[in-house]
Amino acid sequence: MKLKVARRFLKTTVRYRGRRGSIVTAFPVKTASFGNACSSNTAAFDSQRWHSNPRFPLAVRTRSATIRHNKGRPGDYGYQTTAGLFSGGGGKWMKPNQVDAHGRPVTGYTGWIFQSNDGKEKYPERGVGLTGDISEKFADASIELIEQLREKPFFIHVNFTAPHDPLLIPPGFKNAYDPATIPLPMNYRPSHPFDHGNQNSRDESLLPLPRTEKDVREDLAVYYAVISHLDQQVGRILMALDDSGERDNTIVIFTSDHGLAMGSHGLRGKQNMYEHTINVPMLISGPGVPKNQRFEAQMYLRDMYATVCDLVGIPVPDVPNTAGTRASIDGRSVVPVLRGDQDQVHKYVFGYFRDFQRMIRGERWKLIHYPQIDRYQLFDLVKEQEPPRHSPQAGLLATCRYGRGSRALPGQKNG
Repeated sequence: MKLKVARRFLKTTVRYRGRRGSIVTAFPVKTASFGNACSSNTAAFDSQRWHSNPRFPLAVRTRSATIRHNKGRPGDYGYQTTAGLFSGGGGKWMKPNQVDAHGRPVTGYTGWIFQSNDGKEKYPERGVGLTGDISEKFADASIELIEQLREKPFFIHVNFTAPHDPLLIPPGFKNAYDPATIPLPMNYRPSHPFDHGNQNSRDESLLPLPRTEKDVREDLAVYYAVISHLDQQVGRILMALDDSGERDNTIVIFTSDHGLAMGSHGLRGKQNMYEHTINVPMLISGPGVPKNQRFEAQMYLRDMYATVCDLVGIPVPDVPNTAGTRASIDGRSVVPVLRGDQDQVHKYVFGYFRDFQRMIRGERWKLIHYPQIDRYQLFDLVKEQEPPRHSPQAGLLATCRYGRGSRALPGQKNG
């Protein structure tokens, strides 16, 4: 089986330590330069959902192969062409009692459907809700956009749903991963040691409590299959760029909006401040980007807007604020780190989940506070060898050291 088609992309990338600070609503993109004065192009991919999008200059061919998860339509945010739009509105075509690969009820993306940009036309024949081959459909849409490229610079923003639930076996991946041979995360637990504020949520109900080793391994087997299928589709997009003759002139950025626990810390979902959730991939490849380098600089997804502008040599525009005047954006370009001019753009990054969780993270230490129960966790992100010790008293800091994550997901950390 030809897995890891996108491996050649990884060999020519620079990698950043990405952070999803919950204090921002950010857009995850894979990008290449854009703007009429630019010589490069922009291809944007996202391995999760689209939360919000900036208004890109209309002088650029802005295109979207995406899903809609916020107010408005892609055209409302400056996108000139849309293909493969996936959004709500297909409830009447949704078959009842659908189940995932484990036979559990489907609760994610129910009633979502491919549709026209204005939403007036629906395409139930492409499937309603998530399907095992949905990553291929998003890739088909993005390749369609690439094949329409002409001389003008472009920005293409591609969003994938994978590996969001429901987890469904992609075509050809039924036996790709044997659950019996999959290592458990080093921080696997049957349950989280206390209520972190999302204990009874939809996401945490996706895996029965207490988490068993068998259930976690079976979940991971499908999870990895879905990711591998996504990887193939990214490879197809890159080959389409090759065929277009624009690959060497295109900056590509691959990232995601968050990770998933998948049994780590006794959790299943994303509503937590641990490393497996907030430490997302950030891979950049293209002209002017150093090859085969990894940077430890922390960043937010909101930093991508300023970074893309910097990479393609255009000024970062001011944006309207709530007072009606124009103000500078909050994001900071990471290009100075890429060029070796500085080591970091954020000394600390912050995150929160509703009023249940607060986080501050530096290069070595991370502090999580749970305000509703006045509980703290302090993680030493350098010394990760001892099992966790949680504070029994409110306000007492417990130094929690965890081992490395599952070998099946290189780079996964704990904390």
